[in-house]
Amino acid sequence: MAGTKIKRANGKYKLSYMKNRERYNTTVIAANDAEADELLEKFVSQIDKMSQIDKNTCTLSEFVDLYFENYAYDMLAEECIYNYYRALKNWVLPKIGNTVLAKCTTPFFIDYFNWLAKQISPKTNKVLSVGSREKIFGIISSVFSCAVTWKLFTVNPLYAARPDDFKKNSKNNISHIQERCLTMEESRKLIKALETVDLKYKIIVHFAIIGGLRRSEIMGIKWKNIDFVNKTLTLQQSIQYVPKKGYVEGDLKNDSSERTIALPHLTMLMLLDYKMQTVDYDNDFVFINDKGRRRGLRMNPVSVTNWFKAFRDKIELPPEVPLHGLRHTNATILISKGINVKNVSSRLRSF
Repeated sequence: MAGTKIKRANGKYKLSYMKNRERYNTTVIAANDAEADELLEKFVSQIDKMSQIDKNTCTLSEFVDLYFENYAYDMLAEECIYNYYRALKNWVLPKIGNTVLAKCTTPFFIDYFNWLAKQISPKTNKVLSVGSREKIFGIISSVFSCAVTWKLFTVNPLYAARPDDFKKNSKNNISHIQERCLTMEESRKLIKALETVDLKYKIIVHFAIIGGLRRSEIMGIKWKNIDFVNKTLTLQQSIQYVPKKGYVEGDLKNDSSERTIALPHLTMLMLLDYKMQTVDYDNDFVFINDKGRRRGLRMNPVSVTNWFKAFRDKIELPPEVPLHGLRHTNATILISKGINVKNVSSRLRSF
């Protein structure tokens, strides 16, 4: 078999392949040697295909198709893939999609982002915000990071093309996490206000602010993941809603995201009460709809976000704090209680 594999700890394998005097390396996770061999074969096939790309004839649109086919579908979550594709389709490819890769230089992207800064968002009828343009920058950068991995570029041309207003925005927002989380006083206000909402939403917020869970992680919780005896929750899967595809059940954000965390006694009591109230289950998922035509079916993650926005505004919490901000609030609370930062990171397993 072409290429070599070296087994590392924790089920990781280093894959290597030499092509045209260039060595390609990657690290994968496999259950056993047989699975690692399959991944190595796929890796070699990808490199063989990528090595045939001619930068002088391959357009950015053609390369984006290869990026999705040979990288994104294996490495990114379905919802992320959808968002990447939509941004590229709306803001990137119509303008520069026909440009060949050889011309995708740093000056070229500086000109592109100068153009993008003047574009009007159809949603707001205003110039695209810095945040929206930064997301587009990150997506294009991901595409060209892949090109660097495949030895098509020695350096990502986006690195030196970052617009100045992005940098100013970063300086003005010194700590993204601090600005998007609640203070201790606001956290207590939120917990108190939860006494007036349905038990289902009360538990969801508890998971976010006390467990530090992502929305996709909360939606992916099944009853089998909850140990009522040991008062623990094991996170093993996530649920996302992708337009035109529906609900997508998949892995967590990364390998280290799979973890078991301890939950407070109060949260366990609420879960037990909720389980006794819930009769219909959709594939053992904890959070399901309890009314309407979707009664008994799993909840749409977007509906949870919309509910939290309305609830947050009703109790007059800062509008810039999203549901995901409660996850960062969890980190703040743990650190304020003297928990070691490393232990906090281990509990949340990266933001």
